[in-house]
Amino acid sequence: MGTQQEGSRTPSRRTGDPKQPSVLVVGEVPFGWDDELAAEFDLTSVTEHDDGIAFAESHHPDAIVVCGTENESAILLGVLSRSPETMVTPVVLISHDVDPDDRALALERGACDLISDRSNARELAARISSALRSSERFRDLRLGTDRDTATGLPLRSGFLERVEGEMARSRRHNNSLSIMLVEADELGAVVAEHGAVAGEELMAQIARILRRALRTSDEAFRYDARTLAVILPETEISAAHRAGNRMMEVVEAVGYGPGGVTLSLDRGPGGTISIGIAEIESGATVESLTTRAEGALRLARESGGGVAWRSDDPRRAGVGSEALAATLTPREWTVLARLAKRETEQEIAARLGIRAGTVRSHKARIRRKLNIRRNVRLSEFAREHLTELMKRMPPTEERP
Repeated sequence: MGTQQEGSRTPSRRTGDPKQPSVLVVGEVPFGWDDELAAEFDLTSVTEHDDGIAFAESHHPDAIVVCGTENESAILLGVLSRSPETMVTPVVLISHDVDPDDRALALERGACDLISDRSNARELAARISSALRSSERFRDLRLGTDRDTATGLPLRSGFLERVEGEMARSRRHNNSLSIMLVEADELGAVVAEHGAVAGEELMAQIARILRRALRTSDEAFRYDARTLAVILPETEISAAHRAGNRMMEVVEAVGYGPGGVTLSLDRGPGGTISIGIAEIESGATVESLTTRAEGALRLARESGGGVAWRSDDPRRAGVGSEALAATLTPREWTVLARLAKRETEQEIAARLGIRAGTVRSHKARIRRKLNIRRNVRLSEFAREHLTELMKRMPPTEERP
């Protein structure tokens, strides 16, 4: 496959043309096939199946090709078909002399097509293209031709078209323009516990919140299965960031009721959202603008969720996901500061305009990020380590 250094488990990108469909190859394809595939697709290859799962869930390729033993492929197909990040991604399986029963089983486990390793790269490319066309037709049927049936929002194609028009208008009139990408942090948990229909209900509820919170000049879109997008004309990134923080506070206080049973978001999955925000820059394209927003959203997610992240945020640039996950969000710093002042959960909730259950959720994340044992009271920890914590606290946050 692609050239990788010894011991490296980093995926190897063979071609970076974003205009081509992105295809992830997991495992070893027959010799020479990858070079031919790279001429038609934006190809990424990994050898280890765990790396393939991680890459697919974080980068969302348009299609996945799986190569390996029957047992390895079955395990990988099971994971990909259950994950909310990849369950709708078409998977083509390369197999060796599979009998009809095994072929049927692979299709039942989530593969959309199979090809023999005795075939050739041309046939594999044709099957990938066919799978992509089928996937697009499925999305059109599921979401409607131009609007998502679950949220009622225009689809990604409409978002990209509108962004292009707004960027041209921004340059003509020298106005600012920002976009934001919004994800429900616990969508995967909602789908796992209540099913895909409940996940769509959650996305629809967040979409309703966004529509109520937006100005008449702003517009929301269904960006993909996990993400909503918002265009904010004549808006600088600082104003977009404030708007994102307001949206997060509203979402935290909303109840969610799958199947007509009212559940509080702060007591179950789906209670917070992550937001990535980017502003138009000189020479920017639609692709570069959305890429920066996607990068900001990824950092928001990796930091633990429940945060709006600006693409120009200089504080943690280049920091790995492990360090980000150990970093408190602004809201968590505020909760910790109030705990150090001996305020109760109810008092903190009233001060911040959120529910007591949301405060408990913040406390749980603080405990996890700071590695605080369960038998240690968080308020006592905050007071005992006050000096050390204030050294780590960003200067813009509330201090005890």
